[in-house]
Formats: sequence, C-alpha cells, structure tokens
Amino acid sequence: MNFHYLRLVVLLVFISVTTLGAHVWNALTRPAIPAEHVIAFTIDKGDSFSQITDKLIHHGAISGQLYALVAAKLLRAETRIKAGEYILVGPMTTMNIFRELIDGGGVLHRQVFFEGWTIREILESLRKNPIVKKTENPLARFGYSTVEEAEGACLPDTYKYYRGDPDYKILELCIMAMRKTLEELWATRASGLPYDSPRDALILASIVEAETTLHEERPEVAGVMISRLRKNMRLQADPTVIYGLGPDFDNNLTRKHLREDPAVNPYNTYRIYGLPPGPICNPGRRSLEAALQPDSETENLYYVAVGDGSHYFSKTYEEHVKAVRKYQLGKK
Repeated sequence: MNFHYLRLVVLLVFISVTTLGAHVWNALTRPAIPAEHVIAFTIDKGDSFSQITDKLIHHGAISGQLYALVAAKLLRAETRIKAGEYILVGPMTTMNIFRELIDGGGVLHRQVFFEGWTIREILESLRKNPIVKKTENPLARFGYSTVEEAEGACLPDTYKYYRGDPDYKILELCIMAMRKTLEELWATRASGLPYDSPRDALILASIVEAETTLHEERPEVAGVMISRLRKNMRLQADPTVIYGLGPDFDNNLTRKHLREDPAVNPYNTYRIYGLPPGPICNPGRRSLEAALQPDSETENLYYVAVGDGSHYFSKTYEEHVKAVRKYQLGKK
C-alpha cells in the first residue's frame, strides 16, 4: 500500500474518532435536562443497567444508549446505581444524572411517629405505608419477642427514608434515637429520684405522656407521681389500667377494671404499688425530660382532668374529691 495513502487513512480515522469523541463528550457535558424541567421516575431493586437506561431514555433524561454507556463507564456506574424514587431537576448533564443515581438513593420520604403512640400503632403505621418494604416480625431483629417487650423503645419523631426501604430500617432509626436520648437525659437527671434505672424513668415518662398533652403540665404531673412513689402511694393512673386491658379495650373504663387483680392486669396501678412492669407507650422527649427533671417544688398528690385538656391539681384527698365532683361529675 502506498505510504502516503496509509497516512491519509490513519489521519482520516483519527479525525473521525476524535470528532466522534468530542461529539460524545459534548453530549455528556451539556444539559440533557433543560433548566426548569423536572423528571420523576423510579429505579426498582433488581433493574438491570439496560432497564435503567431505557427508563432514562423513556423519560427524556438522556438521548440514547451510547451516551448512557459512555457515562456509566467513565463513572464505573453500572453496578453502583441505587434503587429508589428520583426527581431530577434541570439543568442536569448526563454525567450529573449518573452521579445522582450513584450518590443518591432517590427522594427522601418522611415517616411520622406521634408522641404517645404504642408499638402496635407504630407497626400498623409502617404496615399501611405503601412504599415501605414489609418484613416478617421486624421487632425480632432488635431482640424483642413481644410488642410489650418493645414498648417504649421508639422515640416519636419524623424519620427520613427511601422508597423501598424495609420497615426494620425505619424502626432502627427510632430505636437508636430513643436509646441515645434516654442516655443523654439520664446523665442530667435530678438527684433523689425514687428510681435508679433509665428504664424506670422511661416507664414513668410513658405515663406522663399518656396523662397529659400539655407540655407545660408534664413536669407537674411527673412531680405528682414521684411524690406518690416516695410516699408509697399507688399511682392510680387510668392509662396504665387501659394499657393492661389490651388492644380490644372498648374505651369504657369501669370500676370493675380498676379493681381487677394484678395477676390478671399487672398494669393496674390502682392495685399495685410502684411502677407498672413496663412502659405503656412511646413517650416524646419532653415527657422524658419531665420524668428526669420533675417539678420538685410541687406539694400536689392528685390531679383530675378539667375537660379542656388541662388538669386541676390538689394537695389533699378532700380537695381532690371536690375537684372530681366539679369537673367529672358536674356537681358543686
């Protein structure tokens, strides 16, 4: 072959490859998604790279398989893309899109656990969440064999997760948050409390949580309960009795329930002395703070619901009886 002709062929090939390379690179580094454009799609677990690129092409995020393949090779993205729900907001280049799929996990969703919820209510909330992956007995992963054992283990709050995350992953967030918060607050507890373990504080906090929704009342309610414990008085807290009656309770608390033997209802604080055997709900941080920093100045030993969400506090039983007649029975 003529030497000059070979040089010409090589030059032409080089120009072609260089031109193609430049074209591809320009395509990868200019906005594939224009400014102010929003593209939403989901990558499912188990999707192949080809399926992922098909979705990107279908939604107009990239122009073709070639650009996707080159970008993926440059970023080593083929096996690093995370499943999830994505919202891509332009301007974004093809390279930025693949970086998002590698670094992200998609859109963060929020799961709310409300103060005072029981473990059953938390599990039911997760069960009803259509984008959370359900697993068999998620509590067992944390060493709990029953819901009663797990009661009080979760700190009510808002937790972030990705579509398709398993239920136990969200439970882990709230369980770790409770352990950290309880440890932190226990270290700053008031002196002379009538209990000597964080679990006892957690039990009392759960009763405070169930007794009042008013933040400003919680230290006072905790103070009353702690005063009763010190005097070896029964707590006589209705929510503990109700918890012990189980999930089938019909919201009609009777005197028969209050007289029930502790062998039948060990949470019946009208019959037992001291704290019940475990928490009755998952208390929030303010109830935990109240249990560990109660109103130490209170002389009250009783309280009764007024009817507007607040309570009337009394020092003596006689005063309490009058308050019950007024606020509960409507008598003067």
